[in-house]
Amino acid sequence: PNCPGLQQLGYWKRFGKTNPEYFSMNDRGKRVPDAQLCFSNPDARKEVTRAFLSYVEAKGKGIYMVGSNDNHNTRYCWCKPCIALEKKYHSVGGPLWDYILELCGELKKRNLDGVYVHSLAYKGPDQTERVPKDTIFPDNFICDAAFLNSDRSLREVPPEKLSDGTIFKRFENLKEWVKVTKHVSYWYYGGGDPMQVYSRMTKEIRELYEAGVKSVGACGFGGGYEFGDMTRY
Repeated sequence: PNCPGLQQLGYWKRFGKTNPEYFSMNDRGKRVPDAQLCFSNPDARKEVTRAFLSYVEAKGKGIYMVGSNDNHNTRYCWCKPCIALEKKYHSVGGPLWDYILELCGELKKRNLDGVYVHSLAYKGPDQTERVPKDTIFPDNFICDAAFLNSDRSLREVPPEKLSDGTIFKRFENLKEWVKVTKHVSYWYYGGGDPMQVYSRMTKEIRELYEAGVKSVGACGFGGGYEFGDMTRY
């Protein structure tokens, strides 16, 4: 089950006036309702944890998605503590990863075996796809490598030079995720040409096996037939 998003929980309605510091700050210094929570704020974290535990109590053991709505930004929150967490983890996802580690630790303290926290490595090195630095995730975390890669296998994607001067390679980055996370799944996305999709998938299954990825998922089952045929197979 997924923990509901902020709009579903009505967080802005509940806390927007009384606790605007719970919410992400934009690049103009304004707290906004359409991005995510400010995960460097300890009280906002407590509220998310409280909601998470209430869903676990109601639904029992399982895998729970805890993510963030990036609103197509390259920075989730512009407040100084969140930027400090970006620097600590060498990742724009630093505030989220820091909270995920805290939440996983809380579940262990409560002896909630069989409850897993699931979140996305997503949307390129300028967001959460880039593996955080000097971090080992606990075994109750599942990384979903959702790289938005639809037309080439990971090794076929050319290296990318990032703003900090480092060279980013998607396949090598995936192998780093496997090193720091016990459970890594890979998320396939559809493409335009069916044969292109099948050809890429054949190559990428081999790459994923080599990287150590243990499971896969896919989206794009609806109107197109690319994944429909492959899934039945």
